[in-house]
Amino acid sequence: MTTAVIPFIKACNSIPGLKNTGTHISTIFNSIRTIIELGTKCKKPSNVQASIMPFLKTTQDAMASIRQARLDRTFDWHIKAIMEMLTCVSWVIMTAPPAPSTFIKDTIGASDFWANKIRKEYKDKGKDEKIVMIAFCDTLKALIMDLSVYVKEYHLSGLMWNPRGMALEEYESSSLSTTTVDATVNGTAKASVDATVEPASVVTSKKSMPSTGDVMKELAAKRTSDGTSAATGLKKVSRDQQTWRKEFKTDTPKVSVVTNASARSALKPSAIKAGQKVAVVGAKKKLGVPVCKFLPVGSKWIVEYQTKESNPNGLCMIQVKDAKEQIYM
Repeated sequence: MTTAVIPFIKACNSIPGLKNTGTHISTIFNSIRTIIELGTKCKKPSNVQASIMPFLKTTQDAMASIRQARLDRTFDWHIKAIMEMLTCVSWVIMTAPPAPSTFIKDTIGASDFWANKIRKEYKDKGKDEKIVMIAFCDTLKALIMDLSVYVKEYHLSGLMWNPRGMALEEYESSSLSTTTVDATVNGTAKASVDATVEPASVVTSKKSMPSTGDVMKELAAKRTSDGTSAATGLKKVSRDQQTWRKEFKTDTPKVSVVTNASARSALKPSAIKAGQKVAVVGAKKKLGVPVCKFLPVGSKWIVEYQTKESNPNGLCMIQVKDAKEQIYM
């Protein structure tokens, strides 16, 4: 954050035409920083991408703000270079292969394509203007390189998780520190740390929730004081309502497994006992729900389980609006 992100934010803020772009970039990388901290608190979920998506909303909103900003056409190349660079933040939902650090480094080619146009455009301009634009291009590339080195050292096969941490479902955003790193217009680093305070509703619920030991002590005191127990007053269950008894159980038919339909047809009727089911291994599995959606983070289209019934005339149409969009089928 201090060696790569802040210098780039400073370079963006030094170009008046980019308006609030530096602020949005700060929001994006602070959000990714929060997700990395989340990994230190929680165990790895079974579906990393689906579990992290709610925490990426801030990142997606900031990226949408940059993409939809009504800037002068003079800065089209700047925005395109930035959007190509921001593809790298999707490393937090990646698992090797390929290595996330390699994926990040590969974004240099696309961002440099637009950055080199800026360098060529301003190489013969005034000295001050040239310095500002070259600084923008250099810090943009340095940010990608620095992030690649960081991820290779600490998150080689993907976002690291705490094997002894809590389940992600138990996690509350209030448990994370709200440390943010930002840069002012003059480029000085600033970190603000807010004390972690639990919401009043959480504190109240914790105070009002008795522990198991407290419950057992209360039951023991009741038993000794008035001679009753925890079961006093419960409805008595007669023998014919006790369904756990053997006479209420039914025999579960055994299952014979054959490898294919032809083998099944070859079985003689006498080989299959009465009431015995036959399972066919290798039968066609039921397909999942058809999916065709666009993920802003990473600019990816996810296309799965498409059939001729799920698309008009059996043709799945995808409208690609930007050259950086990728389609995973």
